[in-house]
Amino acid sequence: MAKPENTQQNKKPFFSEKTRRRFRFGSGSLFMLIAAVVLFAVINIVLEQLPMSIDISKDKMYTLSEASIEKVKSLDQKIEIIALYDRVRGEADSQKATIIRILDQYERYGGDMIDISYVSLDDNPGIIADKVPNENLASAFGENDYIVRNTETGRVQRIDANEMFSMELDYTSFQYNIISVDTEKVVTSSLYYVTAEHIPVIYFSTSYGEEDLDDFTSLTDNLSYYNYDVKTVDLDNVEAVPEDASIIVFMSPERDLTDRLYNMMYDWLTSKDGGDAIFAFDPILTGGKLTNFNKLLSELYGIQVNSDVVTDVTGNQLASAGKENYIYASSVQEKEGPLADFAPQNNFYAFNSSSIKILASVGDYDTGALITTRSEDATCTDISTGTKITGKATLAAYGQRSYTGNKVVVFGSSELLKDDVIKQYKNTNTAGAFIYSISWMEDMYASAADEIEVKTGDGSIVAVTQSTSRGLAAFAIIIYPILIILVGVIVWLIRRHL
Repeated sequence: MAKPENTQQNKKPFFSEKTRRRFRFGSGSLFMLIAAVVLFAVINIVLEQLPMSIDISKDKMYTLSEASIEKVKSLDQKIEIIALYDRVRGEADSQKATIIRILDQYERYGGDMIDISYVSLDDNPGIIADKVPNENLASAFGENDYIVRNTETGRVQRIDANEMFSMELDYTSFQYNIISVDTEKVVTSSLYYVTAEHIPVIYFSTSYGEEDLDDFTSLTDNLSYYNYDVKTVDLDNVEAVPEDASIIVFMSPERDLTDRLYNMMYDWLTSKDGGDAIFAFDPILTGGKLTNFNKLLSELYGIQVNSDVVTDVTGNQLASAGKENYIYASSVQEKEGPLADFAPQNNFYAFNSSSIKILASVGDYDTGALITTRSEDATCTDISTGTKITGKATLAAYGQRSYTGNKVVVFGSSELLKDDVIKQYKNTNTAGAFIYSISWMEDMYASAADEIEVKTGDGSIVAVTQSTSRGLAAFAIIIYPILIILVGVIVWLIRRHL
């Protein structure tokens, strides 16, 4: 009897060995393809979190300096920077796009300590009032400005949109052109400002018939804009200068210092634990003398305020009302001092001013002129004798003690700072000189940000250096093609036996 055939052994497989082998290698290839796609997606997600962009602009415009990076990384208080415009629309503007890209670097290095947002005033008109509780400061903000705010202390700095760039008028086309990008310097300086531990307190004296501060609201508002704390003090009724005082201001005193106040101010201006002072005098037409004021200034700083009235023929010709007390003046360009950053020969419009005499230096101080008449034909008329002296006159001066660093600034007129004068003649520059003087006294902007160089490159023009171009060429021409060839060879080796 014949054995039955083993049907299981003789049964042919559904797929041939060749098909099964192709399936195995094909599924392996499919798996590699899926793995490659997943790996590609993961790499892209990771790369998006890394600073892989290459700054090939001239002067490395979009790369922060070491000073800025160090400041941002060392922040221990959360800072928010709010640009008062929509980001999408801002990126369509070449100037704003440059600023946005630089601000992105601050957010990158700052991590959780810096929050940058873009808010259009059309979409959120209450953002300024919400973030800037000081009404005076809030009123200064406008569209396209920037709010830099310390979220822990509430201290705020305003960055005017025009501060991000330095512009120069082209007199052939009468258009303003960008000569430098100041964004990094301005933003880093603001970070130092809002994180500073010391907030200066400025006391205005009320003891000697000084002018009412209601006549100087433009000046005091500006001080508030810059986050100075403004107070008044009756020095006759205190035993010592207030402990929190940084600067004492005497705004047009009519009476002289008492001997007690002379000694108090002498100690204040010669002690390392003391501070600084600003004096704004006006001619006393009754012939009164401010003997102790002059004694204090001359002994400690070599400055003397003359009992005279300055007149200026040139200024009289320029004055719209033809006032005889109108003076056409200018700043003195100094490498150091309060107005070192002022443009050369800035115009000042002075009124009812006394002249200031800078004495020969015989003490431990450094003294210089701040504002002088532009004309050599100015006349200084002595109030008591009527004697006239013609020539260039000094209208404001400064002094600094050599060892203790105490500083003073002396103006020959307070009229330069009054609201009605500023309103009538618009830009008198003198309120700015006052603010610069206080900043100089307090070293408010003295920080590592001072060493940051502004970028002179045009953000719309990409300048590739020789080394950068070689690197990009090597990647595009050599490395990238080799990677593609290598992947192709691996796939061929896997599939060549199929």
